[in-house]
Amino acid sequence: MRSLAQDIIGHGLFAKRATLRARGWSDGHLRGEVNRGTIVRVRKGWYSVPSAPQSAVEAFRIGGRLAGLSALKSYGIWTPATRKLHVSVPGGARALRRPTDMRARLHVLDGVRCRVTWGDDAWERRGDSVWRTSVHEALVHILNNHDRVTAIVCLDAALHSARE
Repeated sequence: MRSLAQDIIGHGLFAKRATLRARGWSDGHLRGEVNRGTIVRVRKGWYSVPSAPQSAVEAFRIGGRLAGLSALKSYGIWTPATRKLHVSVPGGARALRRPTDMRARLHVLDGVRCRVTWGDDAWERRGDSVWRTSVHEALVHILNNHDRVTAIVCLDAALHSARE
């Protein structure tokens, strides 16, 4: 018998409530699984599993995907150290939320902890990776938003990673 958590993992770690309902899961079952801790509600109408990477949950909660240095790190590619979560959101994104609280709007003080960029045109064409940009998109993001040395280091690390 399939489990709700397996359905969410099979859907790419994040699934819309409507998608889960279409797959036969009731609202009562969703609430029960959240209460038991087998799934988590990350944003209004969106669910994930407790084992999802914390950075992915925070990016998704904000309203976007991991981008740039954060995305490369999620692929296991070495990056320069950064304390900020790098998130890319669609150009028309509204109702961005705090990375740690889906009920509170993103605040200017969150800029200390995360770096949000707008214009994620690939968001609608995201394919199987709803929570992070591709390596190529992450590198483009770095080229557009970071200094030359950071860009060169990341390009080199990605090339080295690709050879392995």
